[in-house]
Amino acid sequence: MRGRHRPARGLDVECVGGLTLLAEETADGGMLFSVDVADPAGPREVGHLEGMRLAWRLAAHDGLVYILDRDEYESTGLCGSSGNVWIVDVRDPGRPRKIAVLDVPAVDVGATDDRLYALLHGSRDGLEIYDLSDPAAPRLLSSGDYVYGCRIALAGQRAYVHNYPDPVVSVYDVADPARLARSTTIAVESGWIPVDLCIRASGAEDVGLPTALLVFGSSLPALGYAPF
Repeated sequence: MRGRHRPARGLDVECVGGLTLLAEETADGGMLFSVDVADPAGPREVGHLEGMRLAWRLAAHDGLVYILDRDEYESTGLCGSSGNVWIVDVRDPGRPRKIAVLDVPAVDVGATDDRLYALLHGSRDGLEIYDLSDPAAPRLLSSGDYVYGCRIALAGQRAYVHNYPDPVVSVYDVADPARLARSTTIAVESGWIPVDLCIRASGAEDVGLPTALLVFGSSLPALGYAPF
């Protein structure tokens, strides 16, 4: 983004309708920018939120964005953990508003209408699931310390976790947060760091495997798996 916050380095992006959310490292620290891209030839900043140390990863769902924040002097590896997770209301794009901060060392997060899934690494490992009935006061539902990995994606009642450094994506049944169960595993290419997971599912709530799984790597193009 142009303006007084330069120099800046974009670290992640999420698109919500005609709005693009950018996590950037600036001379002022970590910042979230909301950008109107209704006119692709003339993107326009409509709001921003500052106060983060290093906003390096985003997840967005239903008017809320979840920002992984960490100290800029920590490891910047793709699977480095965050110091906390900011929950920000972006329903008014011109006034992004922080409504809660979770003190969790997350490497990735995913959200649904009523739950937040935080994949942890660092001071504690595992998958923590939070009730988001009140986004300003997330409530821990369960913690699976046997779940480990680097990236998470959600579809239906399933969570897909890349078990880096193992070349495997584990599929967990999360219908009952108190009884997480791994239903199957999917072999993927080894020897590279997963940057992101994308899921295309059939839409059925009880889907066991996606119709397509894309694993974006740091040194390889996207790998597609379809169908199962």
